[in-house]
Amino acid sequence: MSLSRLRKFIERVRENPGTGRIETPIPLRFSRITAEQSTHLIAEYQEGVPVQVLAGKYRIHRGSASQHLRDKGIPVRQRGMPEGLVEEDIRLYEQGCSLEAIGRHMDVSANTVRKRLIEAGVKMRSSYDHLLS
Repeated sequence: MSLSRLRKFIERVRENPGTGRIETPIPLRFSRITAEQSTHLIAEYQEGVPVQVLAGKYRIHRGSASQHLRDKGIPVRQRGMPEGLVEEDIRLYEQGCSLEAIGRHMDVSANTVRKRLIEAGVKMRSSYDHLLS
């Protein structure tokens, strides 16, 4: 856009402020679930389907799905790596496995493994230690 056209546009906007805006409706992304959907969501969750998957299926936010389960008295599973498996992660890490490999094995991200190992007091290797051996 040339400078003169820009100036004309600014003048038009100043004269009538509504002309410079493009109004687009914000799409409703998430909806409420029905009683029937609630029953299915709870049943599927109890069968082991992750909250993230259920949230996508029922087009609600993950946090809303978790809150819905809690409101219905359903204990919500912990996200990430279960506490009891940290010892196995430590053993694998000390044997030389990468954070990525441990994460794949535990079905979590490498960063989740790293956080758990640090919380457990494990001294982390540098990313180039294997080159020094």
